[in-house]
Amino acid sequence: MAAEAKIAWWRAAAAAVAALIAVVALMIATNQLLVADLRVLAVGTAAFAAVTLPLAALWHGLGGYLCAALARDSPLAAVEVVILGFAMMAGSVVNTWTIVPPWYSLAMLVLAPVCLWLGTRAHLRRRAAARPAAA
Repeated sequence: MAAEAKIAWWRAAAAAVAALIAVVALMIATNQLLVADLRVLAVGTAAFAAVTLPLAALWHGLGGYLCAALARDSPLAAVEVVILGFAMMAGSVVNTWTIVPPWYSLAMLVLAPVCLWLGTRAHLRRRAAARPAAA
């Protein structure tokens, strides 16, 4: 493998990991704030799902966007962040299966990779739109 290819691979992997760390931090902070600190929501309720599912979509979309930006639009990074995000969410489903309704866990399992992918695509579209203006 050429040195440039190795650097690109490591950049893509680091971008995917950094983006997922940001997503997890945002999700934990949101749940901590809404459930434990403010006590606005109770885990497993319909209100919890109504608030946390859209926020999870937003955080995952932001994570995909961040990944694409950090990886300098690498297609490999987009694939890596979706695969790693799905794997992390699958682990979360196993851990939360008895705490939240199963449909909620399954929704998160679908939502996470889709929103990560959409976030990377949003960054690519933004960059593509900005290029002709800069030329």
